[in-house]
Amino acid sequence: MPSFADSFWSEDLSSGLEVLFYKLYNGCNQCDAFIQLFASRMQDEVAYGRQLCAIQTGIDKEPDDHMETTAGMALHSIIKTMEAEGDEHLDIAANIEGMVLQPFSKWCIDHRERIKFSEKTLTDNVKNFSKTKNYVTKLERDYFNKCKKLEDFKRINFMNDEELSNAMKSLDLQKQHEKYLRKEKENQVFGKVGGIEFDFKTMRETIKQLLTGLKHEEYRLPLINYALLNTNSGYDITHYILEIMSFKDTDQAEEFGQDLLNLGFLKYCNGVGTSFVNSKKFQYQWKDYAFKFARVADNAGTSGDGTSSAAAVIAPDNFQENVTRNFNNLTRYFSGDDGSGTTTLATTTSGDHIGTPDAPDLSYTSSIEATTEQGDSEEKKEVPASKESTPPPPVNPNVSLEAPQMTETEKTLHSLIIDVEKANLNYFNECNKMDALRCSVEELMIDHLSFIEKCELDRSKAIKKATIDFCSTISNKIAHLKVHIEKMIADEESIDPMGDLLNLIAKYNTGLFQPRVITYNNYYNPGIYQNFGIDLETRCRLDKRVVPLIITVILSYMDMIYPDLENDKIRVSVWTNPVKLSLTHQLRAQLNKTQFKSDKDIITIFKDGKYDPSTIASVLKIYLLELPEPLITAELAEILDVLYKEYPQGSTDEEANEKRITGLFTSLASLPKPHIATLDAITTHFCRLIKILRMAGSDDASEDKREEVNLFVSTFITDVSKEFANCILHAAKFEDNELGYKIFYDLLTHKKRIFRELKRQSSSAGN
Repeated sequence: MPSFADSFWSEDLSSGLEVLFYKLYNGCNQCDAFIQLFASRMQDEVAYGRQLCAIQTGIDKEPDDHMETTAGMALHSIIKTMEAEGDEHLDIAANIEGMVLQPFSKWCIDHRERIKFSEKTLTDNVKNFSKTKNYVTKLERDYFNKCKKLEDFKRINFMNDEELSNAMKSLDLQKQHEKYLRKEKENQVFGKVGGIEFDFKTMRETIKQLLTGLKHEEYRLPLINYALLNTNSGYDITHYILEIMSFKDTDQAEEFGQDLLNLGFLKYCNGVGTSFVNSKKFQYQWKDYAFKFARVADNAGTSGDGTSSAAAVIAPDNFQENVTRNFNNLTRYFSGDDGSGTTTLATTTSGDHIGTPDAPDLSYTSSIEATTEQGDSEEKKEVPASKESTPPPPVNPNVSLEAPQMTETEKTLHSLIIDVEKANLNYFNECNKMDALRCSVEELMIDHLSFIEKCELDRSKAIKKATIDFCSTISNKIAHLKVHIEKMIADEESIDPMGDLLNLIAKYNTGLFQPRVITYNNYYNPGIYQNFGIDLETRCRLDKRVVPLIITVILSYMDMIYPDLENDKIRVSVWTNPVKLSLTHQLRAQLNKTQFKSDKDIITIFKDGKYDPSTIASVLKIYLLELPEPLITAELAEILDVLYKEYPQGSTDEEANEKRITGLFTSLASLPKPHIATLDAITTHFCRLIKILRMAGSDDASEDKREEVNLFVSTFITDVSKEFANCILHAAKFEDNELGYKIFYDLLTHKKRIFRELKRQSSSAGN
């Protein structure tokens, strides 16, 4: 059954939500109309009841002897009966207010607030996502422009590879010279602190120990209640200095703290004056300069180099170290020093930066090398960035304090390469953040769409309950309104919440769930840093297979685990059970950013993560959904739509069925080879599973058992065809999804003939 989570998606995400929330607010207005109806009836009951209770005032005073006659007694009885009837109408009004109006009105207010909350949450997140997407597009454009600028400069200023190699060697010497100067500075005298002379390296280690060893506190300034992070009392600092410096007394430790204050590592929080005090009452804050000097991340979310902690986590390497490594790689590449032709990375010294060691190398030079390696040999593979794989570049023993001579062209080349590195690193980080944000927004939308679908269903049920309660308050009191009450009950019974929900989806749906992957387009090698969202032919070319590696491994892994499952019902439910999108995205993230070399690498991820078979199956579906071009292309889908309308399924005419199947494999023959091979792999897997299911009935001689197995197999074919309909076709409308179901159903039921003909046609075309 279609749901909100499958029905209100659009390319910009917002237009589908606008349609949905417009209809949801119409539903809220409908609830208000019911409230107005009940309130009007209550007011009418009050007015009519009061009139009946006061009916005596409209009659002339009865004579004293009217009770002596039968007519007078009848008149009195009728008046009292009408007054009693008036009381009944007042009771009806009270019941309408207490049992219907008050609870239903309160529920409607809460329901509208829930809709407003979901609308605001989704709208704000979608707007934020759109802004971020525009920012990533700008970064991509900036990165490509800088790459083109660099390539144009190389083409104009360097006539051959030898000139470029010589220039890069000069740049490498310049980098080694700068590194030498930095190393020399580490050994220079920093100054006297606490009466002890420190060099820069020792002072940095001491400050780092103070920042990481002391447990920082949050201090709130009196009166204004402003929070200061990374603070410690003078007492804590003094005693920790005594502990790590092995001073003899607190006086020397206080002198050390005073020097830290004078040098700008500390600042007062609540003290007055310029003296460091060993007291719990005096609070001091570690300044940003201390964190930058020690090269550690502070608690407020800033790393030692001044970048945000999030950026520090995502960044593949420290910028300066990355640039140095790139120069070394480029020099070796053009000079031929590295015989393997693979990308090598310098080991990063501890404490130089805060980064992610497993992130891919996105440097300018590694991209060039990856391009060259693809054309060289199947034996040559790109070596991922690793701190253990490659030793640091050798330092030229001739490097001294004197700076090497560089021409203006070399300086310009140096500047352009650094610009490309910066732009590429920024684009890569933001692209990854963007795709993670996209997954989060999709998960948020799935959760909220499911939530408001339940709210909308509850709204119809609430109207249904309020209506029956309203009818009950009247029917229990007034017998002569039975006919009208039965009519109202009939109207109440005609309310169909599920039908209303399906009608809303069928009439106003904006599109099925179709994830739009944010792909990282590398200038030199598009597609090598991601597995999902990459064109099928490109993925097959990179995997050097006819069918993508991920698809074949998932299907093979399913074949491996089928015997371990308890029964056939569990085996087939693996492909049809719903799975939370967040779990699917979690496994997708594991499979997306690694270029796998063999089946074993992917299977290891499945086993180590202990993923449920349904989650693994859902990753196959999300992989097919995220393909930029579906297995059944849009042009071919239009042709097949005409074919299935002319020769529909379920026809008793054998000739029509024959023409439909013939038209199907004739049309599929126009697909690229990877598309046909992928369809063949998927349908072969399910046909093999169906064959196993049928074997369970062939062993049992009972006719009832065989019929039960046949029904079970038929149900599975129908369910799995519905499940993969959108995966192979990328339907924009429900009608297209129905076409995908019919195609997949025919592929399963006529698999041998269709793919035998496709292979025959392919062989004939090859000859």
